[in-house]
Amino acid sequence: MTRFPPLAALALLSLLAPIPAAAQITKAVIPTETGFEPHWWPEITAPAGWSALEDVRHENNCKALTPTGQTFRDAPAVIYACATRRDGDADDLAGFLEQDQAKFLADDPGLKLERLPDMATAAAGALTVYRQTPGKGANWELVAYGQENDADGQTFFLTFVLSARSSEALDKSQAAYRTVVAAYR
Repeated sequence: MTRFPPLAALALLSLLAPIPAAAQITKAVIPTETGFEPHWWPEITAPAGWSALEDVRHENNCKALTPTGQTFRDAPAVIYACATRRDGDADDLAGFLEQDQAKFLADDPGLKLERLPDMATAAAGALTVYRQTPGKGANWELVAYGQENDADGQTFFLTFVLSARSSEALDKSQAAYRTVVAAYR
């Protein structure tokens, strides 16, 4: 009886293991008055009843969605996804999340952060989710945080945000938000 060599068995098993997909990060170089600036954002798909806003994405490295027929400024809720290239400010997702939340708490010391169950993306990545309830006139938000590498091997911190003018608008828009996050590859 011929034995299957152990190294060959390991090589065969490695072919069966799932290969992580690269993040869907769109990169662009935008001309400015002083030269060119790199920008990037996660590619998200608008669910039924929502539309992408083409004019918002370059300002904050985000792609934004609103209910169809509404603008970013007048919509009761918006969904946006942002990519932040990992640099020296935060070495890992925990550090990025801490810095991001600290900025919001500095602006609104009464802000309440509630940890929610993780959300999964289509690429099987788990995102850390928080509900932000404002202490003063800010928006109600669901924020999902993740970290992925793109096809070039660059690491990005991802934030998927549902931002609403009221708790009711947040609740009403959650199904669309969850559809966007679940579809992200």
